[in-house]
Amino acid sequence: ESNSFRDMINTADAVSQFDGASKTWAKEIYQKAKGLAEEFDDYITLTNNVSHDMYLGDKDWGKELFEEAKEKATDIPELQALIELLINDDNFDDQEYGKKLSYEALDKCNDFDEYLQIVYGTSLNQELQKEIILKVIAILESDEEKNKLCNEIEYSLEDDDQLKLDIQNLSVQELKSKYAKPSTDELKKLYAQGIGSGEIDPVEVSFDSFEKNYKA
Repeated sequence: ESNSFRDMINTADAVSQFDGASKTWAKEIYQKAKGLAEEFDDYITLTNNVSHDMYLGDKDWGKELFEEAKEKATDIPELQALIELLINDDNFDDQEYGKKLSYEALDKCNDFDEYLQIVYGTSLNQELQKEIILKVIAILESDEEKNKLCNEIEYSLEDDDQLKLDIQNLSVQELKSKYAKPSTDELKKLYAQGIGSGEIDPVEVSFDSFEKNYKA
């Protein structure tokens, strides 16, 4: 009998395919596998297979394992794997948590390729992915980066999707001009900074007019 984590997982996966008492037996084997889990990859595999409808389908225990896996996540690829589990309807179908973790991951990205990994990780939720794409457009600096973004969304957005068409056909500056508009909260910060530096006279310029002119 092998005591390796991978062998335990493979055995549990096979047993979980049967109904009835086999599910209980499968859970016991997954629990033994957990005792052997060490790295993030072990925990994400265990979380996936415990929660996935194809295997054990235990969402409650899966959520507990998810949080343990999250504690071990140290880089963007690992956060990407967590996001995929959250938004996959075969696992958790927790779109709200998936969005929250996606934005947390964006704040931790250090280069353009890491931003693209979050784009990829949100591909199962097109609405969320488009939000992330808009964030990526805001930091575009070159045609090379734009081409990388094009490649990343090649199969996740429909061919007639306007955002996809624009990314394919517009220049970097045209894209940024069309899509990379600051939010109202971001504008408020700019407005406040302007007043503080003396660039804007708050007596003469209201926030509403500032916002209108800035977004024009």
